[in-house]
Amino acid sequence: MTLVALGAVVAVGAAGKPDFLVDDPGREAESLRSLPVKSHQADLSYLRAAVKSDITWDVIADRRSLLEAAALFRSLNAIPGTLKTNPPEPPPGPFSGTDEGRLCWHVVRAVDILLNQLPDESSDSAEAIVTHLVAEFEGFITATAR
Repeated sequence: MTLVALGAVVAVGAAGKPDFLVDDPGREAESLRSLPVKSHQADLSYLRAAVKSDITWDVIADRRSLLEAAALFRSLNAIPGTLKTNPPEPPPGPFSGTDEGRLCWHVVRAVDILLNQLPDESSDSAEAIVTHLVAEFEGFITATAR
């Protein structure tokens, strides 16, 4: 489902408007082209957030690696026509200083936020998942530094 949703969001961003926003000559009074751009941006931003949430759940379930999720986050951030957000920069440490580190930190942060919102998730379990992701990134740094 996530790849289908990602494809839809990327296609919508690349085309400028989804198929359902194309004018129907028979409905000129209801022309959807007259929708404000900000409404379209908000819709794309909502879809982008929903896909990022799906990707984050895939990371939690160990169906995606941290690096794969970061690459997908990068693609989603590049979609034209969406409202831009300025997430906080990572603290000094392994995630700071590079674009890859920043993106991986955003994935780790999204995982942490989602896990802490679950009422039945123990904080030890959430911390273990986040610790695993940090170790995965540190392993990547070590492997690429050689």
